[in-house]
Amino acid sequence: MNVLVGDEINLDKYRGREVSGPELAEATALIMREITKLVEQLRGEKAPAELYDPVLHGQAVTGNFTKQKKES
Repeated sequence: MNVLVGDEINLDKYRGREVSGPELAEATALIMREITKLVEQLRGEKAPAELYDPVLHGQAVTGNFTKQKKES
């Protein structure tokens, strides 16, 4: 197993206050970009240009996807 730990992600812009929905989405996107860079290093290949979006594939954004699919 290979483990790669990246540098700390600077989230100072969001600390110490309540964040709005758009700001939360912005912070999440920032974190996902940094994680994607690390995964690219581990795999030795570039990630797809567009990240996987569960909503575009009929899945909920949050929750237990397997359980939700069975209940549908």
